[in-house]
This record gives sequence, C-alpha cells and structure tokens, in this order.
Amino acid sequence: MKFANHARQPLQLNLTPLIDVVFLLLIFFMVTTTFNKDTQLQIDLPKVATQQLSDSEAIQVFVNRQGQIALENELLLNTSALTLTDAIKAHAKYNPQGKVILSADAQAPHQMVVRVMDVAAQLGYQQVQIRGDLSN
Repeated sequence: MKFANHARQPLQLNLTPLIDVVFLLLIFFMVTTTFNKDTQLQIDLPKVATQQLSDSEAIQVFVNRQGQIALENELLLNTSALTLTDAIKAHAKYNPQGKVILSADAQAPHQMVVRVMDVAAQLGYQQVQIRGDLSN
C-alpha cells in the first residue's frame, strides 16, 4: 500500500491576538491612570484670607513639619543651604529675575523657612511668595 507523503508544514504561533490584547491593556491603563501634582511632602498650609496668583515659571519650594525641603516635588537629600543652592541652580527654571513660591507647613520649623528665603536672596531672587491655604 502506498501512502501519500504530504510535506508537513512547520507549526507557527500566531501572535496577532496576543498583540491585540497587549494594546488593549495598554489603552486601558492609559485611560484609567490619574496624574496628580502632589508633592512628596505632606504639607498643612497655614490659613490666609487672600491668596496671590502663582506663576508657572516660578520655582516651587516645599517645607514640611519635620523641616524637610523639596524642590519641585523632588525631596532634597539634606536641608543644608548648600544643597538647596545647588538644587535651585541645577533646576531648569533657574532664573534670578523670576519668582520663588514657598509652601511651608503651618508647623514647619521657622529656621527652614528662613533658610529657603535666605538662599533665594543670595541667588538674586527678588520675589519670594509664601503660599497659604484659603479654605476656612
């Protein structure tokens, strides 16, 4: 008896459905993700009656109740004036004709607030705005 000798085709794995699923997951995560502009520091701002408008070109400095300092949402390694000076100089928005916006916790050590203001003055910043909380 003679059997037909069919040439077997090699097995192939079809990746098209897998790629479709990966793209659907990617779209799902992109749509459901929220982006918050929160700082790494927990800050309870002091209450104020009026608030000045913030400037998008200003450098944002945050001081929490433990005295830690963050520059534009990046926590500094230590609270020394030299570290803060280097961080501001290395920052992309560094512009001595610009503005520094200081957000300090209501219970923040006064020394840290003064240090930030002193470093800003040494770097030539003429405008240092202290931000407060308008909610009563």
